[in-house]
Amino acid sequence: MLAPPIRWLLVVLFVVFGAHALAAGRPAGCLAIVSALVLAAGYFLYGSVHTAFVALRRGDLARAHGLITQTAPRWLTPKTRAYYHWVRAALAEARGQMPEAIDELEQALARPLRSDRERILALGTLAALRAKTGERDAALEALDEAERLGPSGEVTRLLSRIRDDLHSAGRPVDPSASLGEGAGKNCEDEP
Repeated sequence: MLAPPIRWLLVVLFVVFGAHALAAGRPAGCLAIVSALVLAAGYFLYGSVHTAFVALRRGDLARAHGLITQTAPRWLTPKTRAYYHWVRAALAEARGQMPEAIDELEQALARPLRSDRERILALGTLAALRAKTGERDAALEALDEAERLGPSGEVTRLLSRIRDDLHSAGRPVDPSASLGEGAGKNCEDEP
């Protein structure tokens, strides 16, 4: 995905080239104009969400924040909007705003994600957030839903650790059990 300034620069260049070519009687100008329209539509449908999600997975919260704040969610596709909310949830968690993080993650889960594997990661993150706020039953529900989807590998171990923490009497939830920062690092699919 292109950063917004680069995308808009390309839109302007394609429009200028297209207009110049059309004025000179060259039909290739139509192709340039259509390319500009596609680039502009891509901005409104996808924004910088993919780039922000990649930054989040790499642990670059400042970049993720900068990119996600440049994205207006109004025209995003449902799938892209899910990742928009997931990034916002991770950023809210990093700021210690757990209720906002939970709300954003629930909004993400209300929309389609690319794969069951990513839905499992989002549900595991929701369970960890709910555990941190003392919402034990809601955390267990999220874990149950994640486990019904068939997690594997490292994700299974993380879900088990969250469940163990929930079942341990009097012990707080391990903060490293959250799947927020670096979410989806081991996923094969990307938004």
